Amino acid sequence: MFLTLGAVLGIAKLVPSESSPRAVRTVASAFESRPATTTAPAPAPAPAVDRVRPSGVPAVSAAPGAAKRTAVLSWGPAVDDTKVVRYYVWLDRLRATTVDGAARSTGLAFLDCRRHRVAIAAVDAAKNVGPVTTMVVRPRC
Repeated sequence: MFLTLGAVLGIAKLVPSESSPRAVRTVASAFESRPATTTAPAPAPAPAVDRVRPSGVPAVSAAPGAAKRTAVLSWGPAVDDTKVVRYYVWLDRLRATTVDGAARSTGLAFLDCRRHRVAIAAVDAAKNVGPVTTMVVRPRC
């Protein structure tokens, strides 16, 4: 192939270097414009937002611990539409600990022998906190 004087002047024209019909078809097909067909992948569905709180923690009980100024808090499993992943435990209105969702008890240590208010709530993976269950606990003294 070579460019003609028209190409230099701004009029582009390609001329095949061979005059055979095959060369003309090859050059013509090389310059045909075909739109690229690409299919975009379907967008992934948006994840559902979990707005359902876990149930209250059932069967909460406390017993004096084996050591002085300790107690053991026990409970039944809370129910959630997905999964309970942790329990929050508060001692006198301050969050004392976070317990794994599979646990059913935890030990508590106190600084004194007076009665303390203990609360527990279930938490799901979306950080929805269920109703708080409270009780009064007296440690072993």
